[in-house]
Amino acid sequence: MNLATQLARKSPLVAAAASWYLLFCLLLPISALRGDEGPEILDALMMSAYLWPYPLALSLQHWLNADSALSILMLEVLGLGLVLVCTAIGQRWFGPGNPKGWRLLAWSVWIWYPPLLLLQVLAWGLALALGYPVGE
Repeated sequence: MNLATQLARKSPLVAAAASWYLLFCLLLPISALRGDEGPEILDALMMSAYLWPYPLALSLQHWLNADSALSILMLEVLGLGLVLVCTAIGQRWFGPGNPKGWRLLAWSVWIWYPPLLLLQVLAWGLALALGYPVGE
């Protein structure tokens, strides 16, 4: 049995939330593959980066280049780690044996985002408190 199947059986909430997060992270590279011309839906997909990780990159621009592809990739990997940890905690609290656990699985389409939003707000507040720039 492969690793993905084992993870899905042991921790379905973690597997589902991580899958949705990775799909979300692929929206930006997929939309960037188009040339100057392309369907308008690709522009909408590219705008998804304004939800994550670009706001965090702007908050951390004193330490890293917000427009760098490497910085964005590092923040997406950080985001994946945060999603895995937070959903694993949720899986432990509300496992599939608990009826709330199955309800959380149904909401896994968006349950990965609140920890990322909280991280962005904390980084923004910390940068403001330290007097660093947080915007363009």
